[in-house]
Formats: sequence, C-alpha cells, structure tokens
Amino acid sequence: MDNKDANQQLKNESRKLQEQIDRLHSVLKTRCDVQNENRTLKLELESMIEASAKLTHESAIQFEQLQEQVDQTRKQHKQEIEDLEEVQSAQAAADKATYEQNLEDNKKEIQNLEQRMADMEKEKHSEVVKLRLEYDARLLRLQKQTSRVQQNAAASSNQEIFRKKLQHAKSEYEREICGLRRTISDLESQTSRNSAGNLSSKLGQLQPKKRKF
Repeated sequence: MDNKDANQQLKNESRKLQEQIDRLHSVLKTRCDVQNENRTLKLELESMIEASAKLTHESAIQFEQLQEQVDQTRKQHKQEIEDLEEVQSAQAAADKATYEQNLEDNKKEIQNLEQRMADMEKEKHSEVVKLRLEYDARLLRLQKQTSRVQQNAAASSNQEIFRKKLQHAKSEYEREICGLRRTISDLESQTSRNSAGNLSSKLGQLQPKKRKF
C-alpha cells in the first residue's frame, strides 16, 4: 500500500509538474508572440514616422514652390498693371494734345470761314446795290420812253398807233421791272440762305469729337 501511495503521489506531482511546464510553455509562447508583435508594430511605426517625415518635407517643398509662384505672379501682375497705367497715361496725354490741337485748328478755320462769309456778304451787298442802281436807271429810262411816247401820241392823229405803242411800252416796262425785282429778291434770298447754310454745315463738319481722358 505504501508503494502504491508513493507511486500515486509521484504521478500526481509529475502531472502537476507537467501542467506547470505546459503553462510555462504557453506563457513563454505568448511572450514570444507579444515580442514579435511589438517588433512588427515598432517597424510599422518607424515606417509610418519615416513616411510622415518624408511627406512633411515634400509638403514644405511644394508649399515653398507655390509661395514662390504666387510671389512671382503678384510681381508680374503688378508690373503689367504699372505698364498698362503708363501706356494709358501716355495715350491720354497724346489724345488730349491732339484734341486741343484740333480744337485750335477748328477755331482758326471757323474764323477764316466767318471772314470769308463777311467778304461774301459785302460782295453780294455790292452786287445788290449795283442791281438796284441798274434797276433805277432802267426805270428812269423807261419812264422817259413812256413820256416821249405819250408826247408823240399827243401830236399824232393816229390814235390806234399811239395806243399800240403805249401798250407795248407799258408791257416792256412791266416785264423789265418784274425781272429786276425777281433778280434782286433771288440774290438777297440766296445770299441769306447760303450764308447761314454754309456756315452751319461747315461748323458741323469742324465740330471736334469729345474724348474721355
């Protein structure tokens, strides 16, 4: 009985020892797995840190390049604006000088036209006066002819001849008077119409165009 008990006790202790060994193997395996996982995580973390640093560096380089492009674009736009303002200012000054020169030329042209119109008025007036004098001279001559015809008719016994001569003289007299009056009236109307029309037309042609500066 003692041997059996001793054997049983040894078996129990052996089983317990084996269980402890198995637990130790399990713990050791778990620790190895944890260590392997830690190494893997550490490698992944180092890779992520390296990738992050690389990305940060590349982002900084890109940002610097973009900042340089922005600065260059701003500088270029500023120069273009300054050049455009300079060109516009020069063009405005040139347009203003041209406008003022044209205005001065137009003023001189208008003065010349006014002088020419005044000379034409004087010429037309002289012509009208001349025609009036001619009209008066013809009127006086016709009146004298009529008076002579009447005197001759008083001495003539042929009343029919007298009447025909008198009628013919009156007709010539009235025709010439009407012609002269019509000529004088036409000249006066033409002078007034041409003076106003030509001056207005020329002033319209010479009117300078307004510009914005």
